[in-house]
Amino acid sequence: MSADGKNLRIDRLVEFTNELVILDYKLSIPDQSEPLFCQYQKQLSNYLQALKPLYPHKPMRALLIDAQGHSTPV
Repeated sequence: MSADGKNLRIDRLVEFTNELVILDYKLSIPDQSEPLFCQYQKQLSNYLQALKPLYPHKPMRALLIDAQGHSTPV
């Protein structure tokens, strides 16, 4: 849950020894200049903020992954 009580659903959270990686699956990844990409950035930022108190000393990153297996860091 987010700090404001919203239910969050992370597609995949992968915990490595040295970091956490959030994977979010989309059919396609829009160009970074498109408004939809900004929405995805906000979504993943919310996930990162929600996890930070649970893993305060572990670096985190987030990736968008499309149906063809391409990934984009967010």
